[in-house]
Amino acid sequence: MRDEPTVQSATKMKEPDAPCFPRNDFTFFAIETRHKIMAEFLSTNMIDIVSITHQRWKTTPPEERERFVNMQKNDLQRFEKEIQLYNVRKKEVPAKSRLKTKSLSSNKKLPAKDFFTNVNYTRPSMRIST
Repeated sequence: MRDEPTVQSATKMKEPDAPCFPRNDFTFFAIETRHKIMAEFLSTNMIDIVSITHQRWKTTPPEERERFVNMQKNDLQRFEKEIQLYNVRKKEVPAKSRLKTKSLSSNKKLPAKDFFTNVNYTRPSMRIST
């Protein structure tokens, strides 16, 4: 057993309005060829399909790779435009941490012994029809 205390890494949550990161050339190749490979090798799992895709990427001639490199460049330009717009919008909208709300006195928690005495709820009477 370790003597040092374990430190959990804090994972940063992605903001929902943030643009998607740009894809690389292999990702575009994998998206395009995945379905062809899955049709070719019906009984293989995803790990094998990824390894086959990687092998095909390594054997792809540079002339064919150029198309995917161009797709990567276009996606990088898209990302740069979207991140600029996102940063402008982010500066315009104040952060939630800057907004201060007044706490209402009605939101105070009651002690357990006073919970049932302060409830303004009456149970409806039940009628049994015969």
